[in-house]
Amino acid sequence: MPSFEHSPTCGGARHQRNSWFSKGPKYKPGSYVKKAFKSRQGTERMWVRVSRADDNTKTLIGSLDNVPALPGSPYHLGQEVRMQYSEIIGTSNSNPAKFDRCVRDVQAHGGPVNAYAVCTAAGTRNKKRRGKRGNPPNPEDAAQDMYESFHGKPATSQVLVKEEYHVHEHLATLGVLVSFRVATVTGLDAEVESSDAAGDFDEVGADDKTVFLASNEQGTQLYFVGGDQSLDLARLKFTGDLVKDDMVIGILYEVTYRTRKKFDKFQLTEYYHELGEETGDQPFLRYDSLSPHLAISGGKYKIKMPLIGMSPGIEN
Repeated sequence: MPSFEHSPTCGGARHQRNSWFSKGPKYKPGSYVKKAFKSRQGTERMWVRVSRADDNTKTLIGSLDNVPALPGSPYHLGQEVRMQYSEIIGTSNSNPAKFDRCVRDVQAHGGPVNAYAVCTAAGTRNKKRRGKRGNPPNPEDAAQDMYESFHGKPATSQVLVKEEYHVHEHLATLGVLVSFRVATVTGLDAEVESSDAAGDFDEVGADDKTVFLASNEQGTQLYFVGGDQSLDLARLKFTGDLVKDDMVIGILYEVTYRTRKKFDKFQLTEYYHELGEETGDQPFLRYDSLSPHLAISGGKYKIKMPLIGMSPGIEN
């Protein structure tokens, strides 16, 4: 297999990311804001559906979207309310109060039923959206909550950030990944086997679960591509706050792969390489826990391409 088609992006990729920020008050009709409503009965935080807003006077008019829980409350569902932007303590683009209203309606009818289960089954609870290709959810309201927690004021605007980064369209497949050894930042000397560690095939007989060891065209960068690249983080003692979206697992010092080479008469063989054994410059193993995906960063190694004959393989 002379090459591995890594991405259809023709040498580059565009990535669009949404980021919440506050560059000026702005509330769209149909969105929801939360306010603390005070009365003789007490204080109750309730949602308001925005009807219109004036950025110049920083005034908002909307209709109350909650059923007040306090007995004798002077407020009622659908009541028109006016507020200043400074009174807003929360925002949402979806309807956050409909589930609460459903629960109260079911409870008001009485009986042995579980109101929360009934309303969840009825679809009144807002569903969390998952990203493309089964990625973990990345809801915009959670990003807004983080902004508000960090700054002490609600996010009122959104910026779309477009990023460009280079992606290799083609990589040279070196073989099927069997295993690798890593000295983790958690203090372990760990060997991690791929799902094809016990297989009896090379890259030609691989399937969509196979992880390949590959190289760029200059032989200066190794890649793990394809297949199941997930790690058992708990086994590697990565728990709690050590788990990040982008993680440094440790120093990658050995990799084993399976393929067929001419100087072994094309017999199926497992080859292992100690990375940095001569120079001492060993690469780091990084991990994208969301994808999940492994990456090899840094180190001093190279696959030379002689003018005559075969490459001696990965050299350090």
